[in-house]
Amino acid sequence: MNSKVINKIKKAIIESPYPVPESWAFTSLQNLMTFRNGYAFKSKDFNEDKNGLPVIRIRNVKENKSDLYYDGEYDSKYLIKPGDLLVTMDGDFIASIWTGNISLQNQRVGKVIVNDKYDKTFMYYIINPLLKEINKKTEFVTVKHLSSKVINSLPIPVPPLEEQKRIVNKLEESNRIINEINFKLNQAKKLIKKRHDALLRKAFNGELVPQKEEEEKAIDLIKKLEDSRNRERKKKIAIKTLCPNHYPHPIPESWEWVKISGIYDMQTGATPSRSREDFFHGTIPWIKTGEVKWNEIFDSEEHISEEAYLKSSVKKIPANSVLIAMYGQGVTRGRAGINKVEVTTNQAVCSLINNEHIDSKYTLYFFMEGYKRFRNLSVGGNQKNLSAKLISEFEFPLPPLAEQKRIVECLEKEFEDENKTLKLIEIAEQNLEKMRESLVWKAYRGELVEQRPEEGTGLELLKEIIIDIFS
Repeated sequence: MNSKVINKIKKAIIESPYPVPESWAFTSLQNLMTFRNGYAFKSKDFNEDKNGLPVIRIRNVKENKSDLYYDGEYDSKYLIKPGDLLVTMDGDFIASIWTGNISLQNQRVGKVIVNDKYDKTFMYYIINPLLKEINKKTEFVTVKHLSSKVINSLPIPVPPLEEQKRIVNKLEESNRIINEINFKLNQAKKLIKKRHDALLRKAFNGELVPQKEEEEKAIDLIKKLEDSRNRERKKKIAIKTLCPNHYPHPIPESWEWVKISGIYDMQTGATPSRSREDFFHGTIPWIKTGEVKWNEIFDSEEHISEEAYLKSSVKKIPANSVLIAMYGQGVTRGRAGINKVEVTTNQAVCSLINNEHIDSKYTLYFFMEGYKRFRNLSVGGNQKNLSAKLISEFEFPLPPLAEQKRIVECLEKEFEDENKTLKLIEIAEQNLEKMRESLVWKAYRGELVEQRPEEGTGLELLKEIIIDIFS
C-alpha cells in the first residue's frame, strides 16, 4: 500500500458525532459514493403526451413517478433507472430510491452512486435523518438549497457490510409492520368518513331523530317565516313549497321542501378599493373564501375601516348568518361557515342572513351534506364557481324548528365522538412515525442489531473502499 493511499485512508476517517460500536468507523459521504447533479433540460422539449422519456423533477422524487416527458437529445449519464438513489436539492430535502420507469434526471435532483462495497439501501436509510436535520436548521429560509458540498460532507457511519445488511433487514421488517398498522388506521378513517356522510344523509332524509306529533309542522314555520320576512317589506313575498311529485327525495310528512331564496335573505359582499391602503387598517372583520371552512368565525385575516364600509358596496352581515364560499381553488368552493360576530365579506362569499326560525347550524350541515353535489352545479370556464342565483335555487328540506335543533344536537354529539376517535388515530400515526425515525437513529448509532466479531470492522471496510477508489 503506497503512502498516498495510506494518507487518503487517514483523511477519510473522521470523528464520530455520536457514540457508536468500536467495530464501526465514520467517514464523509464523499468517500462512499460519487454524486452527480442533474441537467437543465430545455423546457421547450417538455410535453405531457408521453413522447420521449419522463423527466424527474424535485416533486417526482417522493412520488416515484412523473407525468412530464422530454423529447430531445440527452446524455445517457442522466438516465435514472429503478433502484437509483436520488436526493432533492431544493425545498424539503429527502432521499429516495427510485422505483419508477427509466427517466431523465432534471436539475436540482442529485444522484448518489454508492460504492459497491457499501449497501445502497443502508445508505438511503442513513441519509434521510441527516437531511431532515438540515431541513430543521433551514426551516425559516424562504428558498432552501442543498449544495453538493454539504452532501459530500455528511458524516456517515461505516459498519461491516454484513451488519449493514442485517440493519436493513431489521428496518425493512419494522417498516412493513408500521405500514400495515398505518394502512389499518387509514381504513378506520375511511370508515369514519363513510359513517359521517351516512349520518348527514339520514339527517336530511328525516331519519336521524324521531318526529314528534306535538311539535308544530314545517308549514306553520313557513307562515312565521313569511310574517317575519314581510314585516319590513313593501313587496310581500309568499314562500312556495315544492309539490310532492317534485321532491328530490322523500321526507317526513311534517317537513316541507322549499328553496333557499324562500327562507333566507341573501347578500354578497364586495372589496373596497385596494388603492386606498387606509381602507384596510380598520377594525371591521372582512371575510374571504379561504376563511370559510365549516367553522365558526370570530375574526378575519383582514379588517376594513368604517370609511371603507361607507364608501363601498360592502354590507354588514349580522352574527349567526351562514357564509358560503362561491369561488376558490381546491376544496374551498362550496364550503360554509357561521360568523359569530358581525362581519363583512368580499364578493366571493354569499351570506344567508340569520333569522330566528331556522337553526344556522342545521343549514351549515345541509351544505356539508350536499358539498360535492353543489360543487358539481358550479358554472364557468377554466375556474367553475357558484353564484348567489344558483344557491338561491337550492332545494332545502325544512323540518320544524324544534326538530332542526334536535338534529343539530344529535349530529354534534356524533361528530364529537368521531373527532375524538380521529384524534386518537392521529396520535397513533404520529407515534408510528416517531418510532420509524427512532429505529433509523438507532441504526445510525449502531443500537439496532448486535455486532458480530466474525463480520470484521468498519475500518477494514473503509480501507477496502479507499484502496478500491485509488488503486
